[in-house]
Amino acid sequence: MNDQRSNQMIDKDELTESAVLLDSVMYLMQELTENYFTKFNPNKSKDTFGIAWEFERYRAVTQAIYELLFRIQKDFEKNNITPYN
Repeated sequence: MNDQRSNQMIDKDELTESAVLLDSVMYLMQELTENYFTKFNPNKSKDTFGIAWEFERYRAVTQAIYELLFRIQKDFEKNNITPYN
């Protein structure tokens, strides 16, 4: 069992870039959540303008999150890491 487990281990240096990217994703998600999703209420007419005004900015943030997650996924694939066995 230990031999099989050691054969599956990946040097943590191989995942450094993914760790940095994941940290970036966490900050972007916090920004998106605090300054868009919790800031505006679509049921309040005064917030409707804010939602529309900020949409393009936060669409770009969402695209950045997607791109970072895609890079993390590719790094995991390169290292044969899958969330499902």
